Amino acid sequence: MVHKLNRHLLGPLKAASARACAVARAVPVVACELIAEAQQSGVKGAARLAYVKVEPVAKDMYGRYEPVAEQLAVSAWYLLNSLPVFPHVAQVIVPTGAYCMTKYNRMVDAAARQGYTGARYLPTVPIERIAKVFASSAPEAKGAAETQT
Repeated sequence: MVHKLNRHLLGPLKAASARACAVARAVPVVACELIAEAQQSGVKGAARLAYVKVEPVAKDMYGRYEPVAEQLAVSAWYLLNSLPVFPHVAQVIVPTGAYCMTKYNRMVDAAARQGYTGARYLPTVPIERIAKVFASSAPEAKGAAETQT
């Protein structure tokens, strides 16, 4: 079963790896620009430049790859559920994970309300969205997993 999972996931992972290598090749150029900006206008100027350069790329990548990542996660979930022991383990782990994620989200929200600056930058786990994706994708992902096995 692991070989089947590897066979279906390796293509997209290899493509993502190739894209990541292409982005990594551009890093030295951006690093030189950041160093020059830091020398000219200080650390704040370099941070501002880094944000200006990274933010549009990050938004673009997030918009393109998030739906693909969701679909791969759902497909992997249904492939794993076809393993003999996994559903039993998942019945124990999933509620515990959901509880921990809910607790984490509440702590981040409480810290932000109390004025802790760093809490604004901590991401929260979109529990409802995860549940919605897995619930709405169940029939199509299950069918895709069955055709792949």
